[in-house]
Amino acid sequence: MRPPDRRITLGLYRTRHSRGILEAALDLGIRDLDTAHNYADFASLTLLAGVAADLLPQFFLSTKVGFFPSPTGHTEHSLDPARLREAMETTAESLGRAPDVVFLHNPERSIRQGPHRAAHDLLAAACDVMRDAARSGLCVEWGISTWDPRSLVRVLDHGRGLPASPAHLMHRSGVLAGAAVVEASETLADLLDVAPEQRWGMSPFAGDTRAPFWDTVNLAPLLSSPGHHSTVETAFRLAYELPQVGRVAVSANDPEHLRQLVEATRLDVDRAAADRYRSLLRARRLPKPKALLSR
Repeated sequence: MRPPDRRITLGLYRTRHSRGILEAALDLGIRDLDTAHNYADFASLTLLAGVAADLLPQFFLSTKVGFFPSPTGHTEHSLDPARLREAMETTAESLGRAPDVVFLHNPERSIRQGPHRAAHDLLAAACDVMRDAARSGLCVEWGISTWDPRSLVRVLDHGRGLPASPAHLMHRSGVLAGAAVVEASETLADLLDVAPEQRWGMSPFAGDTRAPFWDTVNLAPLLSSPGHHSTVETAFRLAYELPQVGRVAVSANDPEHLRQLVEATRLDVDRAAADRYRSLLRARRLPKPKALLSR
């Protein structure tokens, strides 16, 4: 099967670390694979190398650092430069190769409290580590992955830039991404000068395609493609537009579900309708999707 028209990233947050789903992804033309230092209880990298070391060279591989085991047996977040550097060294060693991208994972978890200057300095030091790791060959490029970019925007919009700028930015996208998050994601991309093709959407279904919400919403008015398309397929296609991103990361354990998502990337969006939707989001006057889209 030819590659999807828009890049799909198979994310391992909820995907089983099985060779079968990785082979299915490759058969469908999916060449992006995303994981994180802390996924699968900090075992994701080892599991991935164990079941599919020979397949990894075929993927554009991304991972993330920022969460660590705590002394109490839980997970804690840290932007400590030494811990970030060690995690990146461990990542490359575990995978047997340098990842194509390493994201600074949810830095807002460590900077959302405290004065702007201290938060900025903490973020800047972490970005320095990421840049230096890329220069030393621990990864090809680096980026920032954020679940809630609003505190990052507040820090960067305080008048001070960063000494090192990421090449990639990952954030939530799609019809379920809140208005404030979408607006902050676009503002953050502008502040960091990250082009749309280098932006990654994530969580297009908010973790569950079987939630009752999907049975109540009609997204068809935002498409211009003829024919009937499932709400899940339409929602996935719209995740590339709300806001605009170059690829979308999604978890999947069923090859048939992956095939449907590949087909969804080929749907055409009604640009005027999508622009109106985005305008409503920016104005923060967006009603619930059912009220907006089922008219």
